[in-house]
Amino acid sequence: MTGEIENSFISEYDAAVHQAYQRQGSMLRGSCRTKPMVVGNKLIWQKTGKGTASSKGRHALVPTMNVSHDPVEVTLTDHYAADWVDRFDLLKTNIDEMQVQANAGAWALGRKTDDLVIAAATKASADIAHDSTGMTLAKSLQVVQHFMDNDVPFDGQIYAILPPRGWTDLMQLKEFASADYIEKKPFTDGPAYRWKDWNGINWMFHTGVVQTDSTWACLAWHQTAIGHAIGEDVQTVVSYENTRASWFVNSHMSQDAKRIDDTGVCHFEIQ
Repeated sequence: MTGEIENSFISEYDAAVHQAYQRQGSMLRGSCRTKPMVVGNKLIWQKTGKGTASSKGRHALVPTMNVSHDPVEVTLTDHYAADWVDRFDLLKTNIDEMQVQANAGAWALGRKTDDLVIAAATKASADIAHDSTGMTLAKSLQVVQHFMDNDVPFDGQIYAILPPRGWTDLMQLKEFASADYIEKKPFTDGPAYRWKDWNGINWMFHTGVVQTDSTWACLAWHQTAIGHAIGEDVQTVVSYENTRASWFVNSHMSQDAKRIDDTGVCHFEIQ
């Protein structure tokens, strides 16, 4: 056999595609107050204050509470995640490039939803400073106390997100990980993108938590404190553009988020 047979060797490409590791869509959408199918470019949430009961003298006028009304407005923004797929490129590969682009676009828009929710919940200054520490038991109790102090109901609808660093800090606390203290066991149930109910708050690690230098801006909020408005949900439209001889895979969504009540949000830092 000729010694140059290697020049005729062929390669086979698997039709299955490995797409880059990424958050596949929104992890926070169910954790806030969502209003779908908004008509118009703005949505207004009605926000009222709390009243105070008073007494009155005989024959005197009944005092009124004068409950405050402070509407909160959000303006929708349009977001796109699109790419071109050349007609002849489809003939030269055995992967489903259309599906690859559709998945990538939908996941990108889901991550945009989380970015908007995180931006809405983030305050100008932290309620709980980092004090050069990570996520400690004392700090987690400060987060709990924040909601207690503000009469936020512990009704299973308080959510908190941490970076992976903060999650691993909690995993070292017996109060968080030991079956002696909790029902769900993170070492056996796993941390994979699910909420863990602990101390009246649903906790989850999230790679979208904002880091500035060595400080992470962690967040906790009651579901009703953050609003998420959707004009049009995720849609993917595939159209052929003859002048480019290519398919245009266009995923898009109209949405935005807004903080409705400051007292229902806790911004806490870790290092």
